[in-house]
Amino acid sequence: NPQIYAVEHKEIAFELGKIVQEVVNENKRRSNGSTSKKFSKRINECSLEAIKHFSYFLACFDQKMFEDIFEHQEVAVACLYAQFYIANLYGNMVHSNPENQVEYWRKSKSGYEKVVSLRRRILEPDSKSFRQEFEICNEFIPLLTQKINHLHYKKE
Repeated sequence: NPQIYAVEHKEIAFELGKIVQEVVNENKRRSNGSTSKKFSKRINECSLEAIKHFSYFLACFDQKMFEDIFEHQEVAVACLYAQFYIANLYGNMVHSNPENQVEYWRKSKSGYEKVVSLRRRILEPDSKSFRQEFEICNEFIPLLTQKINHLHYKKE
């Protein structure tokens, strides 16, 4: 049955993204805050790999299906998590070139804004589902704006 394969494919992509994200977290822990090229490269490569898996998971939902998933709360929340993880991964990437760093932060901010917008659309305001992540998004958006502005104007 092709639909069973499609469901498993989505689940595998999501789980691979989470596994690689754990590798990113472990590399960050091992780096002890170091911004050496070795750790930055490893963290960035793993982050991009995890982003690829989460993005594939989201891409498995065509536009019509994506509109319909919001009727299925569990799938909608999984999509929120995938988008949240992508935003978080971009926010943790490190680059020695300020323009590239700003680009990572912009992608992170954009991802968090998308999460906030989607959550408001698909979950009730008093829903406990995804509440902590929603609050993190609302905290990170202005912080990333400040970081972007600081780094952008610092170079001028």
